Amino acid sequence: MTVDQVVAEFGVYGGTLLAAIVSGFVPLIAIDVLLVAIAVASSSPSVGAPTSPWAANLPVIVGLAALGTLLGKLPTYYAVRGLAAIPGKHQDRVERTRAWLARWKSSPRGLLVASSFLGLPPFSIVATVAGAFGIRTRPFCAIVLGGRLARFAIVVIVAAAL
Repeated sequence: MTVDQVVAEFGVYGGTLLAAIVSGFVPLIAIDVLLVAIAVASSSPSVGAPTSPWAANLPVIVGLAALGTLLGKLPTYYAVRGLAAIPGKHQDRVERTRAWLARWKSSPRGLLVASSFLGLPPFSIVATVAGAFGIRTRPFCAIVLGGRLARFAIVVIVAAAL
């Protein structure tokens, strides 16, 4: 779906939020690509002047993308958090995942910060198992929202400058 199709169907704000929520569930959908397309469409390449009605509201679009990503990750976070509390075969998987992720960082919150901003280790994996790490909901939301806001702001600034 092109930027024009998303905007025509849902509006730029609704389309951004919806695409971000879906990207939270489906890691193969990159909200970054939509943000780049919106930023590029928002400015004229020759003079850099705004050419679309939403150009002045790129910070709102970035905020909606970050919020949508968080909303898309929360159901999975809660599901894994619940599975981590259940003893049995899932506990073994949770422990193996914890050991695998511990190779990168001793602090699960630090790992979530790096992953939400840089995407490395893969954000979809780290955000999914954050509940198993014992990261509580409020810190999880704050870290993901802050990291995604910073990441998406940089993506949009760079794309708009091109």
